Amino acid sequence: MDRALLIVNPDATSVTPWKKSLIAKALSSDFRLELVETKARGHATWLARQAAEEGYALVAALGGDGTVNEALNGLVGSETALGILPGGSTNVVARVLGIPTDVADAAGFLLSRWQAREWRRVNLGRAGGRYFFFCAGVGFDAAVVRAVEERPSSKRIAPQGTFILQAFRVFFTEFDRRTPSLTLEIPGAEPVEDLFTVMACKVGVWTYLRNRPLRLCPDANLEGGLDAIGFRSLGLFRTVRSLLQIFTQARHIKHRHVRYFRNLDSATVRASRPAPFQLDGDYLGEVLELPLGVAREALLVLA
Repeated sequence: MDRALLIVNPDATSVTPWKKSLIAKALSSDFRLELVETKARGHATWLARQAAEEGYALVAALGGDGTVNEALNGLVGSETALGILPGGSTNVVARVLGIPTDVADAAGFLLSRWQAREWRRVNLGRAGGRYFFFCAGVGFDAAVVRAVEERPSSKRIAPQGTFILQAFRVFFTEFDRRTPSLTLEIPGAEPVEDLFTVMACKVGVWTYLRNRPLRLCPDANLEGGLDAIGFRSLGLFRTVRSLLQIFTQARHIKHRHVRYFRNLDSATVRASRPAPFQLDGDYLGEVLELPLGVAREALLVLA
């Protein structure tokens, strides 16, 4: 039997002891399984890297998008495959890859793909020294993620409601919407200055509202480079207009206060003052400079 490591985030929104036991039992039918629970931020990356170095065939991550992101950062460039078992509130990575959101169905999906040897290598985004699957953001969106993470009990009880509430609070009372601080630099192009927020997307879906995908960069895909979008205004009318386009048209946001770039190999975000930074929905602190890029065929994933 192949060896597999099951990494479980016990604090993820929908992870329960029953689900953990169910998944472990299912995977043990096909693998020599080891189960480890994460203890702190970054633990899943360390565990996944150790498993890859020791020749494990599979690392399965049971948790939300943050747990998946940590695990993939430990597996980049290895021959160890990543299996995803959604245990978070939104589970963007799982949905993009067509993995069932019910964790029992996801376990069956994982086993069927393994038995059929159906896996693929995908490109990842790179932000500084970290890799990401769907989105890296500097500015307003990261400030919202930070506010949500500061309220873990509310996030667990009503994750999407908490996100919407904090987005309104940060927008109207906390974020500086008068003085832009970001510049987006792209090789061979003029720097784009006076931005309030910049997001680099590796796939078309930015997040989900219940079952509805919200497409910030609808043409981005796993086989290509990065799409980047920068907002020069966070005025109420222009922000509402952008949100309506995201919710209703699933098309590129088009007006003169938004700059959009397709299929980039690299870019750099610079900030005139420390700016909040998020990666795949996890707040990672503040940055003054963030190099962005693409890691080609960096991850072997069951999908």
